[in-house]
Amino acid sequence: MVKSKRGRPFGDHEARRVQIAAAACRVMVRMGIAKAGLADIAREMGCTTGVLSHYFSDKEQLLLFAKNYVFDQAFERAARVAADVSGFERLRVMLGESVRIDSDMVERCRLLTIFNGRAVGDPRLMQIQARRNERFWRLIEAELTELQRTGVLAAQMDVSLEARGITAMMDGLADQIVMKPRAWKPGEAEALLTIYLDGVLARHGVRGDGMH
Repeated sequence: MVKSKRGRPFGDHEARRVQIAAAACRVMVRMGIAKAGLADIAREMGCTTGVLSHYFSDKEQLLLFAKNYVFDQAFERAARVAADVSGFERLRVMLGESVRIDSDMVERCRLLTIFNGRAVGDPRLMQIQARRNERFWRLIEAELTELQRTGVLAAQMDVSLEARGITAMMDGLADQIVMKPRAWKPGEAEALLTIYLDGVLARHGVRGDGMH
C-alpha cells in the first residue's frame, strides 16, 4: 500500500478499493462474514484499519463492494471468452465458463453461499441479493432473446422462464460444488450444463445452427 508522508493512502482510488475487496474475499472465505473484521482484512492487506476507512465507510460497505466486484469479474470473463462465438454456441461458451471448476470459481461460489445465507431474514440484504441474481438471469434472457431474433429459437418460447430455469440449474451446480468440490472431475459441471442447454434447444430450436 502506497502512502503519503502523513500516512494517508493515495493513487488510483478505485484500484485500491479493488485490492481491498480481493483481500476481504480471501478473509471471508477463510473465516466467514460474521467473524471477518476490518482488522483481519487490514492484516491481510498489510495495512491499518485507518487505511481501509479511507476507502470504505464501514464493514458493510466493503463487503457489498467485494461481493459485487467478484461477480462483475465473473460476468466480464464469461462475456470475454464468448466474444468471437455466435449462435447457440455463444450461450454454451459463456455459461460453461461460469461453471468451469477452478479455485476462483469455487471461491466465488462460496462467497455467494455466504452472502445468501447472511441475507436470509434481512429484507434489505435480500433485496440487494435479489437484484444481483436478477442481473445474471437478465443477462441470460438477453442472450435467449437474441437467439429468438435471429431465428435459432422459436418466437413463442417463454424467454423469462427459460432464463430463470438455466439460472436455477447453474445455482444448483454451484451449491453442489461448494459442498464437495473434490467430488467433481474436470469438465463434469460443463457436461451437465450442456445436457440442460441441449434440452432447451431440443424444445425450442427452429434450426440446428450448425451446433446441434
